[in-house]
Amino acid sequence: TRPTAHAAARSGRISVNPEKSVKTSVRTRTPEGVPVKDEQAVREHYNRGWASYLAVAQAARAAEGPNLARILNACMTERLRNKRKQRGRFRPMIGGEPISDRVNQACQVAYYTAVVVETLKTHMPAGTERVVEMGSGWGAIVSSLWLGGAPRDAEYWALEITEAGREMSNLLSAAEPRFDLRTRAFDYHQADFSFLAEPKKTLVYSIYSIEQITFVQDALIDRIMAIPGFERCVHIEPVGWQVDPDAF
Repeated sequence: TRPTAHAAARSGRISVNPEKSVKTSVRTRTPEGVPVKDEQAVREHYNRGWASYLAVAQAARAAEGPNLARILNACMTERLRNKRKQRGRFRPMIGGEPISDRVNQACQVAYYTAVVVETLKTHMPAGTERVVEMGSGWGAIVSSLWLGGAPRDAEYWALEITEAGREMSNLLSAAEPRFDLRTRAFDYHQADFSFLAEPKKTLVYSIYSIEQITFVQDALIDRIMAIPGFERCVHIEPVGWQVDPDAF
């Protein structure tokens, strides 16, 4: 039988957050064999990465003026400068088949973004008034979601642990007056949604961010569901290994 992701992680057959992705990380294992990464090192790694996008966005803002789409495109172009190595057999796929190396990375990134945006829109309840992204990074997905046709007048939140990521999201928000994007410092280990006090129909989501958290506390799920007006939560994540299998 095929082992579960949780069991595979415990046995060491799959690598959670490979150390190659964060050179400064110190990777150890729990007594049960679950890989654990130095989360402070992860935070510093991403803060440096988002700072590079921030510099590009600031230059684009100076050259283009307050144009959200063009600033976002300049940052996506910067992303393509850094070629991403495929991790073993885990490659981008379409329809269950790996994408050929002959398909340039710009197309792959565009397809990935479109799939994420359309998936979120599909699962977005009618009349959504508030959209909350946990672990929003530099704001690429939440901005693409708004530009891609999500509710124009909804309230958007970019919850992010890194200062550079939050500053980047603030810059993107300032580039479009109709885009009501707000930022907040956020830590999965001490998840706090108390600032979302007004009851508004709410969609919460995460995109490849919980993957950085070795153990997800039950309180996180409880606190998400306790948000006033909470309707739905969507996770596009390689998750499952963080949760005790007895919880399913």
